[in-house]
Amino acid sequence: MKLFNMSKTRIIIYSISVFVTFLSIDTLFLKKEYHKGIILKKTYSNNTGLIGGSSEGTPFAPIPEQKTDPNGYIFTIINKAKDTIHLKAKKETYRKAHPGDSLKYIKFKGYFTDILWKVSIFKIKVNIKNRIKFHEEEPTTDIFKKSKPIDI
Repeated sequence: MKLFNMSKTRIIIYSISVFVTFLSIDTLFLKKEYHKGIILKKTYSNNTGLIGGSSEGTPFAPIPEQKTDPNGYIFTIINKAKDTIHLKAKKETYRKAHPGDSLKYIKFKGYFTDILWKVSIFKIKVNIKNRIKFHEEEPTTDIFKKSKPIDI
């Protein structure tokens, strides 16, 4: 007996359309979660790749590209739950912030699935006390000790 007199292709098409509709509703009604953290370090990774080479009898010689990757500005952040998070930042934000500064960021999660769709930087607070502590000693992952409080 066929299921509702439907062919296999119709069942597949309907199930794909229900799945796509479910994901689009999940992304349409995102939940926002506001968090605070401290910048541990700043890194830049230039992932623009390689270009070049010759097809006229000489072997392929890769030449690195001479442009910068706009998505390569990365902050390593630790929050109060001692989770380490890597955030991509814009160039202007990356240049303004320094290790030890406090940072507010937003996590956008799906309404039904709690899938993490996006994390974006909300606000950077300059923290001179933390900057001095970070320059005096190497930052550790246990920076929330009560012996040396860090302002968030």
